[in-house]
Amino acid sequence: MSGVEGVDMPKAIEADWELIKARYITGNSPRVLAAEFNLPVSAISKRVQRGGWLRLRTGVKQNVDRLVERAVTLTLAEKSAKVRDGLADELMRQVESVGRLPVRRGLRALSDRAELAQKMAASSAKVFGWEPGVSVNVGIIGAFDPDDLELMVPPAQQPEPQAG
Repeated sequence: MSGVEGVDMPKAIEADWELIKARYITGNSPRVLAAEFNLPVSAISKRVQRGGWLRLRTGVKQNVDRLVERAVTLTLAEKSAKVRDGLADELMRQVESVGRLPVRRGLRALSDRAELAQKMAASSAKVFGWEPGVSVNVGIIGAFDPDDLELMVPPAQQPEPQAG
Protein backbone atom coordinates (compact mmCIF):
# COMPACT_ATOMS: atom_id res chain seq x y z
CA MET A 1 0.00 0.00 0.00
CA SER A 2 1.46 3.35 -0.91
CA GLY A 3 0.10 6.70 0.15
CA VAL A 4 2.66 9.16 -1.12
CA GLU A 5 4.45 8.26 -4.32
CA GLY A 6 7.58 6.37 -3.52
CA VAL A 7 6.79 6.02 0.26
CA ASP A 8 5.39 2.78 1.59
CA MET A 9 2.84 3.19 4.38
CA PRO A 10 2.70 0.56 7.11
CA LYS A 11 -0.11 -1.94 6.81
CA ALA A 12 -3.06 -1.43 9.12
CA ILE A 13 -3.05 -3.93 11.94
CA GLU A 14 -6.08 -6.16 11.84
CA ALA A 15 -7.69 -6.28 15.29
CA ASP A 16 -11.01 -5.74 16.99
CA TRP A 17 -10.16 -2.15 17.90
CA GLU A 18 -13.59 -1.39 19.32
CA LEU A 19 -13.23 -4.25 21.78
CA ILE A 20 -9.66 -3.23 22.62
CA LYS A 21 -10.85 0.38 23.12
CA ALA A 22 -13.68 -0.76 25.41
CA ARG A 23 -11.32 -2.92 27.44
CA TYR A 24 -8.78 -0.08 27.73
CA ILE A 25 -11.42 2.45 28.77
CA THR A 26 -12.65 0.08 31.49
CA GLY A 27 -9.20 -0.25 33.01
CA ASN A 28 -6.96 -2.70 31.14
CA SER A 29 -3.42 -1.52 30.44
CA PRO A 30 -1.92 -1.47 26.94
CA ARG A 31 0.56 -4.16 28.05
CA VAL A 32 -2.24 -6.51 29.18
CA LEU A 33 -4.23 -5.85 26.01
CA ALA A 34 -1.18 -6.40 23.81
CA ALA A 35 -0.59 -9.79 25.38
CA GLU A 36 -4.26 -10.75 25.15
CA PHE A 37 -4.74 -9.69 21.52
CA ASN A 38 -1.22 -10.63 20.36
CA LEU A 39 -0.37 -7.08 19.29
CA PRO A 40 2.62 -4.81 19.86
CA VAL A 41 2.23 -2.54 22.90
CA SER A 42 3.27 0.39 20.69
CA ALA A 43 0.31 -0.20 18.35
CA ILE A 44 -2.14 0.01 21.24
CA SER A 45 -0.38 3.03 22.77
CA LYS A 46 -0.59 4.89 19.43
CA ARG A 47 -4.34 4.18 19.19
CA VAL A 48 -4.77 5.41 22.77
CA GLN A 49 -3.10 8.71 21.87
CA ARG A 50 -4.73 9.19 18.46
CA GLY A 51 -8.21 8.27 19.63
CA GLY A 52 -8.22 10.23 22.90
CA TRP A 53 -8.93 7.01 24.82
CA LEU A 54 -7.22 8.27 27.97
CA ARG A 55 -9.77 11.09 28.28
CA LEU A 56 -12.58 8.57 27.80
CA ARG A 57 -11.02 6.24 30.35
CA THR A 58 -10.81 9.06 32.93
CA GLY A 59 -14.45 10.00 32.31
CA VAL A 60 -15.62 6.41 32.69
CA LYS A 61 -13.63 6.00 35.90
CA GLN A 62 -15.15 9.17 37.36
CA ASN A 63 -18.66 8.03 36.42
CA VAL A 64 -18.08 4.59 37.93
CA ASP A 65 -16.68 6.16 41.10
CA ARG A 66 -19.78 8.36 41.43
CA LEU A 67 -22.12 5.41 40.86
CA VAL A 68 -20.29 3.26 43.39
CA GLU A 69 -20.35 6.08 45.95
CA ARG A 70 -24.09 6.54 45.47
CA ALA A 71 -24.70 2.80 45.74
CA VAL A 72 -22.63 2.51 48.92
CA THR A 73 -24.24 5.61 50.42
CA LEU A 74 -27.69 4.32 49.58
CA THR A 75 -26.85 0.96 51.04
CA LEU A 76 -25.58 2.53 54.27
CA ALA A 77 -28.68 4.74 54.43
CA GLU A 78 -30.92 1.70 53.98
CA LYS A 79 -29.02 -0.22 56.65
CA SER A 80 -29.22 2.74 59.02
CA ALA A 81 -32.98 3.00 58.47
CA LYS A 82 -33.46 -0.72 59.14
CA VAL A 83 -31.44 -0.56 62.35
CA ARG A 84 -33.28 2.57 63.49
CA ASP A 85 -36.66 0.99 62.70
CA GLY A 86 -35.73 -2.20 64.56
CA LEU A 87 -34.58 -0.25 67.61
CA ALA A 88 -37.71 1.89 67.49
CA ASP A 89 -39.87 -1.25 67.42
CA GLU A 90 -37.95 -2.69 70.38
CA LEU A 91 -38.35 0.54 72.34
CA MET A 92 -42.10 0.50 71.67
CA ARG A 93 -42.31 -3.07 72.99
CA GLN A 94 -40.44 -2.01 76.11
CA VAL A 95 -42.68 1.02 76.66
CA GLU A 96 -45.79 -1.13 76.22
CA SER A 97 -44.49 -3.78 78.63
CA VAL A 98 -43.67 -1.15 81.26
CA GLY A 99 -47.18 0.19 80.86
CA ARG A 100 -48.57 -3.26 81.68
CA LEU A 101 -46.48 -3.68 84.84
CA PRO A 102 -48.43 -3.37 88.05
CA VAL A 103 -47.69 -0.17 89.88
CA ARG A 104 -46.03 -0.97 93.17
CA ARG A 105 -46.33 1.26 96.16
CA GLY A 106 -43.62 3.33 97.69
CA LEU A 107 -40.95 5.78 96.77
CA ARG A 108 -38.44 3.05 95.90
CA ALA A 109 -40.82 1.54 93.34
CA LEU A 110 -41.55 4.99 91.94
CA SER A 111 -37.83 5.74 91.74
CA ASP A 112 -37.19 2.42 89.96
CA ARG A 113 -39.93 3.16 87.45
CA ALA A 114 -38.61 6.68 86.81
CA GLU A 115 -35.07 5.32 86.35
CA LEU A 116 -36.34 2.78 83.81
CA ALA A 117 -38.24 5.50 81.98
CA GLN A 118 -35.11 7.68 81.87
CA LYS A 119 -33.09 4.80 80.41
CA MET A 120 -35.72 4.24 77.72
CA ALA A 121 -35.75 7.99 77.01
CA ALA A 122 -31.95 7.95 76.62
CA SER A 123 -32.15 5.00 74.23
CA SER A 124 -34.90 6.77 72.31
CA ALA A 125 -32.75 9.90 72.07
CA LYS A 126 -30.00 7.86 70.41
CA VAL A 127 -32.38 6.07 68.04
CA PHE A 128 -34.33 9.14 66.97
CA GLY A 129 -31.44 11.60 67.03
CA TRP A 130 -32.80 13.82 69.73
CA GLU A 131 -30.30 16.46 70.77
CA PRO A 132 -28.11 15.57 73.73
CA GLY A 133 -28.74 17.58 76.83
CA VAL A 134 -32.42 18.03 76.09
CA SER A 135 -34.23 16.81 79.13
CA VAL A 136 -37.09 14.44 78.67
CA ASN A 137 -39.78 14.91 81.28
CA VAL A 138 -41.18 11.64 82.39
CA GLY A 139 -44.81 12.05 83.33
CA ILE A 140 -45.48 10.04 86.43
CA ILE A 141 -48.67 11.76 87.50
CA GLY A 142 -51.35 9.14 87.86
CA ALA A 143 -48.79 6.35 88.11
CA PHE A 144 -49.26 6.19 91.85
CA ASP A 145 -51.74 7.06 94.53
CA PRO A 146 -50.29 9.85 96.72
CA ASP A 147 -51.94 8.27 99.75
CA ASP A 148 -49.84 5.14 99.20
CA LEU A 149 -46.49 6.88 99.40
CA GLU A 150 -44.41 5.82 102.34
CA LEU A 151 -42.74 9.08 103.16
CA MET A 152 -39.92 9.04 105.59
CA VAL A 153 -40.99 12.20 107.36
CA PRO A 154 -40.31 12.44 111.04
CA PRO A 155 -43.44 12.91 113.07
CA ALA A 156 -44.16 16.49 114.00
CA GLN A 157 -42.65 17.52 117.29
CA GLN A 158 -45.44 17.99 119.77
CA PRO A 159 -44.67 20.30 122.62
CA GLU A 160 -44.56 18.37 125.81
CA PRO A 161 -47.29 19.34 128.27
CA GLN A 162 -45.90 21.57 130.92
CA ALA A 163 -46.19 20.48 134.45
CA GLY A 164 -48.16 22.75 136.27
